[in-house]
Amino acid sequence: SRGDAAATTWTFGRDAAAATGRDARRYLLTGARGVGKSVALASLVARARADGWLALYVPNAWDLVHLGDYVVPSKHVPGKFEEPARCREVLEALSEAHADKLGAVPLRDEAAEARWSGAETIGGLLDEALKGPRREEASTALADVRGALGRCVEFPVLVAIDEYTALFQEPTGYFYDADPIAPEDLPHVDALRALGPAGVAPSHRLERGVHVLAASVSRGPATLDARGLREAVAHPPFEIEMRGYDDDEFVAAVDRYRAAGYFTEPLDGNDLEVLKMATQRNP
Repeated sequence: SRGDAAATTWTFGRDAAAATGRDARRYLLTGARGVGKSVALASLVARARADGWLALYVPNAWDLVHLGDYVVPSKHVPGKFEEPARCREVLEALSEAHADKLGAVPLRDEAAEARWSGAETIGGLLDEALKGPRREEASTALADVRGALGRCVEFPVLVAIDEYTALFQEPTGYFYDADPIAPEDLPHVDALRALGPAGVAPSHRLERGVHVLAASVSRGPATLDARGLREAVAHPPFEIEMRGYDDDEFVAAVDRYRAAGYFTEPLDGNDLEVLKMATQRNP
């Protein structure tokens, strides 16, 4: 049921503070379009932040792979490319949401420190990366931030990625010298691929935290069919399939909306059936 799925998803809120790299969790939210995966993910981020977690939230992974303004060759990784605009938006949102915590999280990576002018914390990295002269290095900055969060023990960490399967969609929307850019050519894509065909890569584990990934496909042409997505992204044992409300849950939700004043007139049985069709049983 929807209640069971929600409860299962949020069990990390009780015990992930003690999670280690070996037993840290990953959840993959699946389900029909419109069933509420994106809303559930955004709600988890809001609750995690309210409870003192650091949350790296990527609400539009499709944009990172297909809708940036341009790409430039990376100064840091030969053969790779930086996507400045959309990656910078993710970094700016992280900085705004957690300005009080990021200065207390060490990078714990000498190479990252050297890349960012000796920055010792995630906050220092972001201060350097979001400056004008270095704004085109946002892909590497996002990859380094994700790496630092993976080693973070000062706070519990949530990495929440919506439209997760877009990270595996070929080709990207980018070209350089008329050549198409593959997702693997973007440093931030590799850093955000927490769950791949073989499951969880050790390099992507979180010392103290949880990944929640939503397999939303709501924009752009899908170049991977259902079988291709399951081959690209391991589903069991990570999958939580979200379904529409059953009849009792739907009525309870509508009653709650009525009590909150969303409906001025009572709804009869026909109204409820129309509402079910209009909302795909997800009011």
